[in-house]
Amino acid sequence: MSSLSNEYAKAYYFLEADKANGLNLLDDSLTIFSDEIYKFFNHPEISIEDKKSILEKTFEKSTFRDFLYVLLDNFRFDLLKEIRDDYETLLLNDNKFTKVKVYS
Repeated sequence: MSSLSNEYAKAYYFLEADKANGLNLLDDSLTIFSDEIYKFFNHPEISIEDKKSILEKTFEKSTFRDFLYVLLDNFRFDLLKEIRDDYETLLLNDNKFTKVKVYS
């Protein structure tokens, strides 16, 4: 967990009214963003406007889409997977849940 990804996770956590939906959107985005698409959004020679245009066509107007725009504007889109993990940790801690693995 990097402190930078944690700061973005906190920001998104406090902006997103529906916390569980926020986690689902992050999960879904990681499913949508295959390695090739992830490379596209992190490619330095593709304009931010072109990247935002793709996001605008993919996601409806929401806090989540605006959050993705912020990541693009700040050249932090590569932190999306870490942010998702940090966001889940915040959600679990806030609800006093612990993630466990059960072996049988």
